[in-house]
Formats: sequence, C-alpha cells, structure tokens
Amino acid sequence: MPRSGPPTYTYTLPPIYLAIPGTTITAAQHNDPLEDIAATFNTVQPIVWGGTGQSNAAAALAALGGASLTASNTFTASQTIQMSDDGAGAGPLLTLDRLSATPAASDILGEVVFSGRDTGAGTQTYGLIGADIVDPTAASEDGRLFLQSVIAGTLATRAYVGAGLYAPSAFGGDPGAGQLNFQGYNLNGVSAFANGLIYGCTIANNALDATNDIDFGAGKCADSTNVAYMAASALTKRLDAAWAVGTNQGGLFSGAIANTTYHCFIIMRPDTGVVDAGFDTSVTAANRPASYTYYRRVGSIIRSGGAIGAFIQTGDSFFWNNSAPTPDYDSSGNRAKAALALNVPSGIRVEAVLNPSLTSDSTDATMTFYDGANTSAGFMIACTVESSLLGRTDQMVQQFTNTSAQIQLAIAGFPFAARIRTSGWIDTRGANG
Repeated sequence: MPRSGPPTYTYTLPPIYLAIPGTTITAAQHNDPLEDIAATFNTVQPIVWGGTGQSNAAAALAALGGASLTASNTFTASQTIQMSDDGAGAGPLLTLDRLSATPAASDILGEVVFSGRDTGAGTQTYGLIGADIVDPTAASEDGRLFLQSVIAGTLATRAYVGAGLYAPSAFGGDPGAGQLNFQGYNLNGVSAFANGLIYGCTIANNALDATNDIDFGAGKCADSTNVAYMAASALTKRLDAAWAVGTNQGGLFSGAIANTTYHCFIIMRPDTGVVDAGFDTSVTAANRPASYTYYRRVGSIIRSGGAIGAFIQTGDSFFWNNSAPTPDYDSSGNRAKAALALNVPSGIRVEAVLNPSLTSDSTDATMTFYDGANTSAGFMIACTVESSLLGRTDQMVQQFTNTSAQIQLAIAGFPFAARIRTSGWIDTRGANG
C-alpha cells in the first residue's frame, strides 16, 4: 500500500479492497491489503513516516538528534534541570561520579569548564571549578575543591577549598576549619600586610654553651621584603659550626668563626615552608643556604675574645650583661668632634645606650654626642656640668650610630675628666626597613 508524499504521508488502499454486500470476497481483496499492513507494521519506520528508522532506543535517540547518556553531546540552547518537590531535601542533584577501582590522592574527580572565544577565534578556557582527592582512605577521606582562572593566557589554580580556604602559593597548605591561608591581602587596593611585623623571635645566650651558641625564641615575623610571613619554632644554633638544618645544629652560613659582629636571621624555604635560623656577617644574609629564599634579621651579636658577648634582650632593647664594662672613652681635656667607636653591633644603625660621666672642679664642661651617620650636623645631645657645682654629672644618653658602630663626640671645658660606657643598644630588627 503506497503512502502519499509530504506533508501527510498517508496510506492509500488498493481499489480492489472494497467488498460489496452479496458478492464473494476474492483473495486479492482480502490477502493483499492485510499482507501489506502486516509488512508495514513489522518494519521499522523512517523518520518521515513517524518512526526513527532504528531498532533500539539508543540508536533511535541518536537518529532523532537527542542527547545520549553514552556519547558526548553539544547543547546549543540553555538547559534547565527542574525538580518538583515541596520537601526540605536537596534537589535537583547533579552528580559527577568518578567510578574508579583504584582511587588515589590527586585524582581529579571532575571539572566544570567555562570556555569562550578569543580575538583570534580560538577556543579558550577562562575559568574552571573542579574537585580532587586528598586522601581516599576509607572512613577518613579528604577532598577539596579548586578554582582556576586564566591570567595572561595561562590557566592555573588560584584557590583551594579544603577544611579552610587557601592559595596554592601559601606556605603550610590547608590552614584548618574556619581559617584562611594566603600570602597577603589588600584593603581598598593597598596591601594590608603589616610591613616589618615581628612578634617574639628573640635571641639569647645559650645556658649550656654561652661561648658559642645562641637560642632563637619562637615567634612570627615578616621577611625582609614583606612578602612571606614566617612562623618560627624555638631553635638553638651553633656559631662555631657550619650551618645545618635543625635545632642544636651549626648556624654559621659561611667562613670560619671570628671575633666580629654576627647578624642573626630567621630563614625559610618557599618550596617546603621549613623555617630555620643562622648567622652571617652580611646584613642581608647573602651567604644563607640557597634554597632559603626568605630571611629576616632578628638581632645582632658581638663575638670578642673568643666568645659571644653576654647580653639580655627585651623587645628591641639589648643590654650588656656585665657588671663592670670597659669604658669606650676615658680621658680628660678638650676633644674636637670626631668619631668614637662603641661596643655595639656594626653593619647596622642602632641607637646606642650610653652612660657618660663628666667631672670638673673649676670650669664648665660639656660633652656633645652627635649622630654617627651625620658628621656635619644632625641630632646632638649635650651633657654639661657647671663649675659652680664643683662636682660630677652622670646621666643616660641615647644616640644613633653609623654602620661602623660609631657616633661623633666633642668635649669642651677644662680641667675635667670624661668617661663613657656603652650599656646596650636599641635595634628595631628590620621593622623599619
């Protein structure tokens, strides 16, 4: 039985099919139409006849251009997943399930990719949300989400969400529930990281080997560039041995031990986040281990006479632990302004804490202390005794040194005697750059 053409595609029965009452039905009238109908019903129908032309559901779906669950599909219109449910349960759900018989850490479980075109008509992934396995151990599984974006043509992970939120470049990884871990943060476009921040990280003579060892106290500090924030545990480092990682190990970055100023540093490896400490004659830790990119000077010590000088630190203040220190100046008579070396660390500017003593029995006498880095003028402090008092003056004076541990000193008036002892120094330990 032939079908008509579009748009109806209807059957046309043969003329002989019609039976007339009172007449005999012929085989052609009965058999041919029924056989044609049976043949049509038993044959897959073309799409134009209302069928799919296929013999199974998957092939029929493909023939109709529908999305298949076993094939990659491209949707050219927005799609909506909708669920009609008045309950409090979650829904609708979209589950990405990676069915693996051998799950392992770092397995990527799935990604939602956001792509578009660039000006060269190329396809570009501009953003991505994914998840991976951190630990697949049954009953103690750990996982995390990751966020990627393309910057300057490079797609990279910008943040992880595990127990806490953290950046891939942040030392220490996942900070734990409710915590953030980033290298810094901005407030209205300006870095809000506290430049020069330091807490703790004090130094002290070691009780068991005060001659050669220094104890580094626990604390936290920004590195010298204010990029990294270093958390230090308590460590003891040896000045008389080459540097090695860990407490009670060598701390000397280079060379042989000598009688000089040594600067004390907290250092950190960016690849592992390991924080350690050590000593260098360089104020910039130029000789530190190559893998320890970040450093911060947390104090300076003086070794003389084959031993580290005994001192006491409180915050930025360092005082000699010596009941009878040797005077840095002990003389009489006038003195033109000239450099005076003090018993304080060299290589850095510190504020020397001085105990000057001036005596006179006949005339006025004055000691004037000038900033060691400014020989022409600069901040000065005068210590004067008047002849009418016929006596002695003692007072504490603080003055800044140059990097050679010097101030400028001038004395006028005669006869008199002058003596200056260095009690200690104030060192901001890199907090001011």
